Amino acid sequence: MDIYFFSIKKSKISHTFTHEKKTEDKPRQQRRLWRVTQSRTHSHRFTRERKKIMTFEEIEALARSYTPIAPLASLTEKKCHLCLQHLYYLFRTQAIDKETAAKEKRIIRQVFLSDADTDLRTLNIRKQLNQTLLLGQELTTKVLKAADRQEMLDLSLQCIAAMTNNKAFYLSALKQLQRIGEKCGYRKGEKI
Repeated sequence: MDIYFFSIKKSKISHTFTHEKKTEDKPRQQRRLWRVTQSRTHSHRFTRERKKIMTFEEIEALARSYTPIAPLASLTEKKCHLCLQHLYYLFRTQAIDKETAAKEKRIIRQVFLSDADTDLRTLNIRKQLNQTLLLGQELTTKVLKAADRQEMLDLSLQCIAAMTNNKAFYLSALKQLQRIGEKCGYRKGEKI
C-alpha cells in the first residue's frame, strides 16, 4: 500500500489518499514485455553516432505519420519534428485551414534550414577542434619522450603549430631559432 501526499498551494487544499497496487493480468504483462524487448532491439539503430543531419522531407514524413524521431536527433531536428507534428494535428482536427497550414509549414522549413546550417557549421568546427586536440596530445607525448634537446624543441614547435592550427608557425619559428642559434655561434645543422 502506497500513501501519496500532495497539496495545491493556490487553494490551500491538501489531500492524502492511499493507493493499492493492482496485480496486472497476463495479456497486459505480455504487452509490456513485448514493448520493452522491441525498444531494446530497435534501439541499436540509435546507439551509434549519426553520420548526417536529417533533411526536412525526412522529418516531415515522420511527423505526418506520427512516428517518433530518433533519440540521437539534434535539437533542431526534434524542434522541427514537434512543430510539424503539431501543425499536422491542427490541420487534421480542422483547427486551421490549408492555406494557413502551408504558410506555417514554409516558416518551419525556413527556420529549420537556417538552424540546420548553423548546426552543420558547429559540427564541423567541433570535428576540427577534436582533431587538433588529438594531434596536440600525440605530439605532447612525443615531446616528453624526446631523446635530446633539439628533438624536444622541434616537437614542441610542431605541437604549438598543431594546437594553434597555424601551419606557417612551425617554419617561421624554426627559421627564427636558426637565426638565434647562428648569433650564439652555432652553425646550421649543429645541435643547440
